[in-house]
Amino acid sequence: MSSQNAGGTATQAGINYQNRVAAWFAVRVLAEAGAEPLEGMPTTSTLEFLRCETEQPVDYLMVGTSEGGHLFIQVKRSLNLDSAIESRFQSTVNQFVRQFLAYRDVNGRGSRPSERPVEFERDRIILVTSSRSSATIREVLPGVLHRAVSLEADQPIDQCATSSDERRVLLDGSQYGMETLREDREFMTSHPSERWSRRRDLNVAARRG
Repeated sequence: MSSQNAGGTATQAGINYQNRVAAWFAVRVLAEAGAEPLEGMPTTSTLEFLRCETEQPVDYLMVGTSEGGHLFIQVKRSLNLDSAIESRFQSTVNQFVRQFLAYRDVNGRGSRPSERPVEFERDRIILVTSSRSSATIREVLPGVLHRAVSLEADQPIDQCATSSDERRVLLDGSQYGMETLREDREFMTSHPSERWSRRRDLNVAARRG
């Protein structure tokens, strides 16, 4: 098989996986209260609508909830902790940080309900991936993120990493996030002491497909 054909096959497989994820969320929208709430969401929460290929920084899928919240979802069939420039992992982290920053200066709402700052209580930024992703992405990354959410406000973020694998995930993710912030000079000028990884404002969840 030529490299061109292999690339085309991989692309089609990725699109098929994205479509399956969208269908999974669509079924939960149709099920209304009959579907169990997503992990970490209020027990009374239901999914109300979904949009694909949105204008948001996390652009693949946006799902609205009954609490007026939004799930900003990126879907990657396979992902690994690739240190290459412009890697897919770096691109994903950058999208997540940009989503967090997107409407930080909006007072109230913009022209759409989703055009407001991300709120921990009702919004989520989610990575959906499959068993084809590396164990670092499927197992180590979720552990770091869940531990980060439980940290107190005065605890340093590095306390959510307790192993060498977790420290690597945290280091790479933090570096990619800071690169995004450096590109946003307005943010760095007006919020010099604010870190992109604030747990109380941003919750990033990883879900296995």
